Amino acid sequence: MQRLVDIAPPEVHAVWDLLGAIADPEVPVLTITDLGLVRSVERRGDGWVIGFTPTYSGCPATEHLLGEIRAAMTENGYAPVHIVLQLDPPWTTDWMGPDCA
Repeated sequence: MQRLVDIAPPEVHAVWDLLGAIADPEVPVLTITDLGLVRSVERRGDGWVIGFTPTYSGCPATEHLLGEIRAAMTENGYAPVHIVLQLDPPWTTDWMGPDCA
């Protein structure tokens, strides 16, 4: 069975790698992709759409992380970028990657 990640364009893989370098400010040894906060990466038209779910709706780090995503994307030529805040379904520890154990 072929996985979507196997057929995604190389640019999408590069963006996932880029976002995987953004550390969580509360647990800096983990990244936002380790924690499963990045839900999707899509190339749309001439820009990018990033789906993002914070660990909870009132998370004080949300604005900081959204700024980090925007900065990383723009500085690396992936602009314009639109971030979609996805609160439903809510984040769960089930979304954490194997590096979080």
